[in-house]
Amino acid sequence: MNYVKIAQAKRKECKRMKKILTIILVVSVSFCLTAFASLACGGGGSIAVTEDGTLTYPDGSKYTGQVQDGKANGEGTKTWSNGRKYVGQWKDDKRNGDGILTWPDGEKYEGQWKDDKRHGTGTLLWPPKKEYVKYVGQWEEDKRTGKGTLTYADGSEYVGQLKDSKPFGEGTISYSVKYDVGGHSWSYVGQWKDGEYHGTGKFTHSHWGYGYNSTEYIGQWQDGKKHGEGTLIESSEGWGTKYTGKFRDDKYHGQGILYYRDYDGTYKLDKKGLFRDGEFIDK
Repeated sequence: MNYVKIAQAKRKECKRMKKILTIILVVSVSFCLTAFASLACGGGGSIAVTEDGTLTYPDGSKYTGQVQDGKANGEGTKTWSNGRKYVGQWKDDKRNGDGILTWPDGEKYEGQWKDDKRHGTGTLLWPPKKEYVKYVGQWEEDKRTGKGTLTYADGSEYVGQLKDSKPFGEGTISYSVKYDVGGHSWSYVGQWKDGEYHGTGKFTHSHWGYGYNSTEYIGQWQDGKKHGEGTLIESSEGWGTKYTGKFRDDKYHGQGILYYRDYDGTYKLDKKGLFRDGEFIDK
C-alpha cells in the first residue's frame, strides 16, 4: 500500500471538511444575527402573547381583547406608550370597523375604520385652542373627504363637500354673532378649491348696531379672491356703490361699470370703461 498517498488524501479530506464546517458556522451566525435584529426592530416574532389574550408590542403598546392567530381580531383595546388609546373592532392587527381613538391632549375620533385608517363616517373633536372644534362627516384614507360639517374655533361653520381634509367643491360657510347693541354676520355660498373660494359664488356681509353697512358680491373667485366677472354692491347709511365688470385680486380690473346710489335709493351711472387695480383710467 502507498501510505504516503493515503495520508495526503486524508489531509485533503480534513481540509474539505473544515471548509464545510466554516460555511455552516457562518450561515448559522448570520441567521441568528438576522433573527436578533428582527426582534430588536419590532418584527412580528417579537410580539408577546399571554394566555389571557394580551399582546405586547416592541414599541411598548399593549392590546387586550379577542385574539386569533396571534393577532388582534374582533373586539379589543390598544394603548400606546404615548397615551393614545383605541377601543373598538380589529382585523389582523389593524383597526377595522367601528372604534374610538383618543389622544392625551383631548382629541377624539369616533367612527369607522379600514386598515388602520379613518374611513367611512365619523366624528372628530379637537381640544381647545385649535383651528377647528368639530367635524362630522365622511372620511377616506384618514382624510376628511366627501360630505361633512366642519365647525371652526371662531364659531363659523362649513357645510358641504371636502377633499383631502379641505373644503373642495360645493359648500357654504357662515358666521353670525350678536352684541349688546347690534351684531354682524357673513356667509359664502358657492364653489371651493383647497379650502379657498374658487369658481363661482356669493359672499354677503352685514354689520348693524350704531349704524349699518353691508357688502354683497356675486361672481367668480380664484384662490379666495374676487377674480373674473362679477357684481359688487356696498352699502351704508347715506351712501352706496355698485360695480359690474371684471375683477383681479379683489380689485376692479378690466372693463366695468360703476354706479352710485342716490338719496332715493336708485343707482345712477358714475363711471364706465377701463379700470386698473381698482382705479378708473379710461372712458
